[in-house]
Amino acid sequence: MGHELIDGRFRTGQVIGKRNMGEVHRAEDLQIPEGTSGRSVAVKTILRSRTGALIDTATDTKAVERFAREVRIMRRLEHPNLTRLIAGGVAGDSGLPYLVMERNWRHGPLRPGPC
Repeated sequence: MGHELIDGRFRTGQVIGKRNMGEVHRAEDLQIPEGTSGRSVAVKTILRSRTGALIDTATDTKAVERFAREVRIMRRLEHPNLTRLIAGGVAGDSGLPYLVMERNWRHGPLRPGPC
C-alpha cells in the first residue's frame, strides 16, 4: 500500500514500520491546511488478525467489533507519553481497518524492538 487515499482524507506515504499484524505509514491529513504542523500524521493499517489470517471485514463481524472497541478505548486515553488518536475505523472504500495518530518525533523515529 503506497500513496493511497484512506477514507478520502488521509494520503499514505512511506512505510515507517511493519509487523506481522500491520503497517505504519507516514501520511498527510488532507483536512488540515498545508504547512500546518498537524497535517503530518501516522496511519496504522491492520492487515492480519492475531492468528495471522488476512482480515476480511466484509464477513468477520467479530473482528470489526473488536477493532471498533479498540478505537473507542484509544480515544479515551490521554497521557503525555501516549500518541493521540486522530481517527480510526474501517475504510469504506477498501474495508481496511486503520488508526490515524499524531506523528510526534520528539524521541526520534520509530525503531523496531522487542514487544
